[in-house]
Amino acid sequence: MLHDAEKHRACRVIVDSLNATHSWNLSAHTLQNYYEFAIASLEREPDLAGHLLQMRVQNYHADHQQVEAICDSNHARHTWVMLELHGTITRILASKFTSPYRPDDGQAGLEDLAQTAIITIWQKIDTFAYKSRLNTWVYTIAVRQMQQVAKMSNTQKRALGSEAYSLEEHIEAGAPAPEAPESAPDIYVLDEQLRALIERVLIEQPDKRLITVFSLSHNEQLTLRAIGEKLELSPSRVYGMLQQAIKILQQDKSVRAWFGKDDDTLHPS
Repeated sequence: MLHDAEKHRACRVIVDSLNATHSWNLSAHTLQNYYEFAIASLEREPDLAGHLLQMRVQNYHADHQQVEAICDSNHARHTWVMLELHGTITRILASKFTSPYRPDDGQAGLEDLAQTAIITIWQKIDTFAYKSRLNTWVYTIAVRQMQQVAKMSNTQKRALGSEAYSLEEHIEAGAPAPEAPESAPDIYVLDEQLRALIERVLIEQPDKRLITVFSLSHNEQLTLRAIGEKLELSPSRVYGMLQQAIKILQQDKSVRAWFGKDDDTLHPS
């Protein structure tokens, strides 16, 4: 068992080695943050092998800025990171649409699953310990969410015959979906300046419903079905309009300038 001084020295050696080997060129202040992360990791798991600690530091280097933006609703990039996360989760779930776990109600079910997965990630992000890359962790949560809903669907189908239930009906019927906090999480609460900018961009679009759809989804966190009922649109149409609004914002120069981006890094890969 290493003593505290030895632990600190070992952590510094690992961080300094990675910084030199990979040319991270970390500032003294940033290096101190990396030291503290490595030390905290070793304190949580005193028997953690050196090569595993090294891997966690590398994962931390790759993902900590994104994790910090997710955790802090006041972070300058919080809103955009959440939009990118939504896109990532949607692509993950869409890739499973040919699997036995796909939702019964098509794109509407896909969007509802994505929203539920995002809430789960928001609730659990402070437990993320960099044992894997963030995308791997997100992938696991998204797929487990789909599997959980599929199992509930199969159980209900066996009990009720061939009647298919949507995700919302699963939850209303008592599915073990992640519990919502007492007040809705503020993962979609936009910075006031950015909110005004987004409203200005969307209100200038020919289809005036885009701003309403975006606001109901990202500010009030309504499901596609609930938005559709308000606007007398089908959930699939609402889904298409929401994706259209997000694409417009991703491509708008003023929005990109707000984030200080003038390249393609704002577009989900």
